[in-house]
Amino acid sequence: MKIFFLLLTLIFSIDLKTNNVSIKKGKENYFKYMCNICHGDLNKNSNNNYTNINDYYPQLSNQNSEYLYKQILDIKKGNRNNSLSSMMKPYLNKITEKEIEDISIFLENLN
Repeated sequence: MKIFFLLLTLIFSIDLKTNNVSIKKGKENYFKYMCNICHGDLNKNSNNNYTNINDYYPQLSNQNSEYLYKQILDIKKGNRNNSLSSMMKPYLNKITEKEIEDISIFLENLN
């Protein structure tokens, strides 16, 4: 029984470390792939909310990472072509699915 709890603790701690790495890499990639040009530098306004460059672009901070990942991947693969998503294509051609996952995890975990 002790071994079970030890393994469970080990698995949980590995997941947290991976998540922290994803958050760090996601932040780096958010700026590397210039997401901030449209979606903002993630500065908070006077209401303590993250702001976009303008209202045309969707709010990404604190969104569910699985939702963000799916939406971004759909744009990358051409399954989503509405509104301004075509503007993202040149940037998404250079980015890997793992980097999209990391960016999504980073955005979900903004406080």
